[in-house]
Amino acid sequence: NFSQSFIISTFVGFNEEITKAVVTILLVRNLKDLDEPIDAVIYATAVGLGFSIFENFQYTREHGLFNLVLRSFTAMPLHIGLAAIWGYKIAEVKFLNGRNYFDSMKQAVLLAAGLHALYDFFQFFIANNVLPLIISVTFTYFLVGIIKKKLDYLATQSPFLKAGTCTHCGTINPVDAKKCKSCGMNLMQEFYK
Repeated sequence: NFSQSFIISTFVGFNEEITKAVVTILLVRNLKDLDEPIDAVIYATAVGLGFSIFENFQYTREHGLFNLVLRSFTAMPLHIGLAAIWGYKIAEVKFLNGRNYFDSMKQAVLLAAGLHALYDFFQFFIANNVLPLIISVTFTYFLVGIIKKKLDYLATQSPFLKAGTCTHCGTINPVDAKKCKSCGMNLMQEFYK
């Protein structure tokens, strides 16, 4: 039934993403070890992974080991990818604008919740077993690509890098260089202007 699938998937998607984001904010907002932007995404994705592990135990108990294997390739990366979306906002709040976490992260959390609801809707509504699997694998690995891009970028924003060091190729450039002399990558740090 379309409406029932829509209501359940929306409730689950929004409930899970909001809960994960709130838990992460409460864990990291005063954490001294969150001292560079990449840490925010790492902590957020760790919470996403931890949540999916607990969820997988429940689904495995109810539906068997095959479900665990299947969810390891679909739901686990999904939770990690969605957490990266709002985890990036934690980095922005902490290192760029210093505003309230909850106010600044609303859009990112709502985006992740909407994507989560869409993912769940395909799982609940489409009766065919193969099509939801294809959709979920494609969707999930698209999110993994987002994580990689965000982590690659945030790696260039570390305050612990020696000035002028290219995070792409490791070349030491002059301190005032804007681009790497070896590979041409941008050396400017947006999070630490």
